[in-house]
Amino acid sequence: MQITKKANDKEKLAMAILAAQIGENGYKEIEKNNLEESVKKEFDDRNVVLLDSNNGSFLAVIDDKLYKIENNNVNEVKADLYINNESDLINFRNEVNSGNSFEGKYIVLTSDIISTSEEWIPIGEYKNDSTIPEDPDNKYFSGIFNGMGHSISNVKIDSTEKVKGLFGLNMGGTITNLSIVDCNIKGGIATGGIAGYNYNGGKIINCKVSGNIEEIGTRMAGGIAGNNIKNSIIENCINLSSVSGPTLIGGITGLQQDNSYINSSCNIGNIVGNDTCGGIVGMSQGSTTLVKNCYNRANVKSTKTSGTINLGGIAGRCDGGIIKNAYSLGNVEYSFNDCVGIIAGSNLSNGNIYNSCYWNTQDELNGVGRTFEATSTTTLLDNKEFNNISSII
Repeated sequence: MQITKKANDKEKLAMAILAAQIGENGYKEIEKNNLEESVKKEFDDRNVVLLDSNNGSFLAVIDDKLYKIENNNVNEVKADLYINNESDLINFRNEVNSGNSFEGKYIVLTSDIISTSEEWIPIGEYKNDSTIPEDPDNKYFSGIFNGMGHSISNVKIDSTEKVKGLFGLNMGGTITNLSIVDCNIKGGIATGGIAGYNYNGGKIINCKVSGNIEEIGTRMAGGIAGNNIKNSIIENCINLSSVSGPTLIGGITGLQQDNSYINSSCNIGNIVGNDTCGGIVGMSQGSTTLVKNCYNRANVKSTKTSGTINLGGIAGRCDGGIIKNAYSLGNVEYSFNDCVGIIAGSNLSNGNIYNSCYWNTQDELNGVGRTFEATSTTTLLDNKEFNNISSII
């Protein structure tokens, strides 16, 4: 009897490369989309993170291993640093904040960690007097941090300074497979659970946050990141934390701009703010921003009593971007109705909202509060449709 050898991960990646190259019309160059599709088929339901290096090569994170795909070859990349305990985590943080960005390096978290710091200093320091992320005085992370499904608990920050989170400034780095548990993070502009600033190709993938996040400055707080800007990605993330602050408050991120997107993420934590608040994003701004395959099942509340507000179950404001395949099942709470909707408060500047559904227990509200020179297509679910969706998500 012939015994068939089971392919290992490296061999499966090689088979995925071959499948990605052989399309319906014959051989084709590998692109991230078709390689990602082939990898998903090859690995079934296993958690594989595929990263485009933007130089013709790709990186695949599978469990605790990293593989480099280049010129149709697959090679394992060894971890450059293992973080085994809190002391290792602090040493790693101190090294980043001393100027080592860990660019091109691979860091692996090997166990759950409970933080004992009364005031956690973020990994990647954005100086409070800096006006741009590229300021040479700022320190940032740009490597690959694989949490391996482990958690970091009890992260405490109580500050009025900007850019706070477990990570502060993530500039082009990848943070994946990590949970932040029972955090209590209070910060100034751009405060988030995983990162304050997800910037310049930063990627946050397969992460989860629970606890409390509060922006006590002027703007931008999110359960996952304070903002998501300049070709950055948040994907497959879950927020269970409560998020609050004055304006630009979201379950996933407070502000999204500049060719960035949020994909396949959900919010289950209550959102409270003054203005421009959403279950997924406070404001998604710019024609190349995208929110897709996301849902919110928590309440979004504005505490403002007069003037103007932008309040929605998915986005407070969609300013030129795209929202598609989104669902909101939570309530939107307000004192007065200016721009209030169960999907988005306002949609303007050629924004496009479509294939988005909501369950409306608030008869006075529509899917989108106001549409200005934009396209809004939302669907009100009946009870049967609501039960079908809510049982899935």
